[in-house]
Amino acid sequence: MENLVTENIRIQFIQNDGYVDVAYTGFITYEQLVNAVQHHLKMVQHYAVRKVVVNLQKIVIYPEGGVDYIKTEWFPRITQYGVTHVAFIVPENVFAQLDMQAAHAEAEEKKMLLTKYFIEAAAALEWIKQF
Repeated sequence: MENLVTENIRIQFIQNDGYVDVAYTGFITYEQLVNAVQHHLKMVQHYAVRKVVVNLQKIVIYPEGGVDYIKTEWFPRITQYGVTHVAFIVPENVFAQLDMQAAHAEAEEKKMLLTKYFIEAAAALEWIKQF
């Protein structure tokens, strides 16, 4: 399956370590988010991965409707497809941090996945490679 690389989105399978790596930068539209999430989910299914790294460090803000989409589509489906560990690299932008917290609150409360939040990408990669 092909990796997805655009100006603001990168989704790739890291074969040596068996995880899908996702990174968002700058402003993304709702349509871009939906397309990226759909590609990401297909990649998770295709490679049957159990680990994901999501780098939100450079995202400026979630697009309108993005918080709800992550809550209602991404979290339920990622667990349905067998992912057990997710490393999130926290956005630098405070508004994006608030959006991330809103999108993740319900999943965190329900303990849907083993998730961990990082400021540094290197620490996130070190953690995810343990599993």
